[in-house]
Amino acid sequence: MGRDRKARLFAAVCLTFGLAACEPPENTDDTEASAANGELVGQPGQPGGRRGQRPPRGGEDQPPGSGEGPAGRPGQPAPQPACVDDLDCEGTLVCEQGDCVEPPERPAPGERPAPPARPDAPAEPEPPAEPEEPEAPAEPEAPAPGQRPGPPPPPPPAEPADPAEPEPAEPDAPAEPEPPVDRAAARVELGRLLFWDPILSGDGDVACATCHHPDHGYADGRPLSIGAGGVGLGPDRRLGPGTAFIGRNAPTVLDTGFNGWVNPARLPDPAQAPMFWDNRARSLETQALGPIRSPEEMLGTSTDPDDAVPAALERLRDVPEYVALFDDAFADGITEANLSAAIAAFERHLSNLNSPYDRWLAGDDDALTAQQQRGLDTFQRVGCARCHAGPMFSDYRLRRIGVPDNPARGSDDPGDGQHRFRTPTLRNIAITGPYMHGGNLRDLRAVMAFYRAAGAPPPNGGRPGAPPPPPGGAGGLAPRNDVGPLDPLLQGLRFNAQEEADMIAFLQGLTDEGVDRRIPASVPSGLPVGGEID
Repeated sequence: MGRDRKARLFAAVCLTFGLAACEPPENTDDTEASAANGELVGQPGQPGGRRGQRPPRGGEDQPPGSGEGPAGRPGQPAPQPACVDDLDCEGTLVCEQGDCVEPPERPAPGERPAPPARPDAPAEPEPPAEPEEPEAPAEPEAPAPGQRPGPPPPPPPAEPADPAEPEPAEPDAPAEPEPPVDRAAARVELGRLLFWDPILSGDGDVACATCHHPDHGYADGRPLSIGAGGVGLGPDRRLGPGTAFIGRNAPTVLDTGFNGWVNPARLPDPAQAPMFWDNRARSLETQALGPIRSPEEMLGTSTDPDDAVPAALERLRDVPEYVALFDDAFADGITEANLSAAIAAFERHLSNLNSPYDRWLAGDDDALTAQQQRGLDTFQRVGCARCHAGPMFSDYRLRRIGVPDNPARGSDDPGDGQHRFRTPTLRNIAITGPYMHGGNLRDLRAVMAFYRAAGAPPPNGGRPGAPPPPPGGAGGLAPRNDVGPLDPLLQGLRFNAQEEADMIAFLQGLTDEGVDRRIPASVPSGLPVGGEID
């Protein structure tokens, strides 16, 4: 293997496997903790923080403690575990019994990792056993040459009938057993119908697919989404009377079955998968019910948010086809838990990891172009991979990078309360614009311009009230300087026009292929498929 090829493979493994064994990227000397953000800044070459334990958790992301002291020591605070899940650990450490430790196995540098398996994929059912064929009757012996065959043997004599007792009637043959229902597949197909059926909305006019449509990468192609009361699809969707924009850009649901996957050694706990721009919910099941309760998204104004899900369940029970479909998919029929589980099953079904980059990792040298491979090297070298690392090109952490809010929102968006937003995955990024929480970076060139401006030396030493750096063209925006200290990992991002073009080409190689884009011809409620999108 040539030296250049080894270096290329080493860079790819470092990127996909969290940069655990990589050389420090250039132009990075951020080794101090950001007290304002409450999280550690990585040593050069280590994304997400110094190796070891993170400081005590605080703020909105801290689970409430028990307040009880250890046994035998009343009044003493209970020792807090260093972690609850892998997201609490820095870099590529994993959470084991409350401590952040090294994962058990790592690929050697230069070794291409195999593409990961889809989470929660249902096991293939075992094929039914083949019925045994009855033994064929023995062939009669052939006569010797020149010898005529004898007459066939006489048939066996019939059993004499007993005149005293009538012949009993033949019993009815047992009914053929019905084949077992594949509940996993039934849940996916039920979830598909629910995803497209506006029956879940308060006014029957909007579905999950309204803002997460396959024509727009299972997003909607809009800066800010338009939910209940809107009309149309994607960028052409418009507000209805008395309606308002949803306050944030709609993320894609593609690959959300992998949310929170930061360590390639193991898949994350689905119950702890972070959701929404501010990580305010965990698990796809929890996320699935949020829009149903939201007046701006699906509920409208005709129903109280506390009654939204019970009312949706009653509407489902009034549709016989849904009653049968839920009975096929779940043992206990239509319930709130089963509603969210079915939608989550369909969304996990859309988690594929089948991009040109994944095929290149698996050994297809032609899956990425030469420019895309240069872009991969540049992506790591300039420091993008300090946040966008791991299998999903995201550390899923909350970071304050100062992206301006969309003016159409009409009010300040505080994110998690500290103007921090989650690092988004870069998978399928080329087909899911516009970008950032306000959707006000219209294309990847504008994103690059923002980061170039964010990485420029701050004017006047970064003192409060200093003017922001120039946006850099291409529709880019300058970072805000009124939300508190920005993440230090922004500093030092430097790249020229050719490197920018190479990185954009690489990002286009992260688009999944073979995604299920099927749209049902109809839905059981009889309402318009996808809501009012025509």
